[in-house]
Amino acid sequence: ESNPIADLAPGEAAICTASLTVTQAHIDAGQIDNTARAAGSPPGDAADVSDTASAVVPANQNPLLAVEKSSSTALVTAAGQVIDYSYVVTNMGNVTLSNVMLADNNVDAAPACDPAAPATLAPTEVMSCTAVHTVTAEEFKNLESIDNVATATSDLAAPVTDSLSIPVESVQPTAPIAIPSLDRYGLAILALLMLGLAALTFRRLG
Repeated sequence: ESNPIADLAPGEAAICTASLTVTQAHIDAGQIDNTARAAGSPPGDAADVSDTASAVVPANQNPLLAVEKSSSTALVTAAGQVIDYSYVVTNMGNVTLSNVMLADNNVDAAPACDPAAPATLAPTEVMSCTAVHTVTAEEFKNLESIDNVATATSDLAAPVTDSLSIPVESVQPTAPIAIPSLDRYGLAILALLMLGLAALTFRRLG
């Protein structure tokens, strides 16, 4: 924008001020470039005169990513159980992040996200994802919990992680019935009892 200035005598100066509202594009660019131009017409037929001055104002960039992982499954109770996972990836910084991705190290397939990954997130925007894990027989038998880690990445922000551990129900094996051991005296007594029972049965039948 331009603003007319009254005539200036030799050696005189005009002091001007202006303002600019910073936009997200300025922050994403990392700086604000500005050039001012002054022009004037001298008396007579002399050519117009002009001059320019530029300034560069740095824009502080703070790229920051956050990921939160959750599940509605509180306890694993059987092999074949399907654990559902939900993720929220948020741009917590002040600069637009591109190539936002989410990975999980223990799910059946890559998380499905909205918006689809790789995504571009402006500050405060989120990417919501879901995934599942099917518990195997080996996991149910041998593990105390199902553990996994989600990792969110982008072009500028440092990677961030969130982990979740879901306990596996402990199945105690059935204890065998203890049969007491008998020495030779015990065996003799047992044999006498059996003979006596047999004799009693024979008398009743007779």
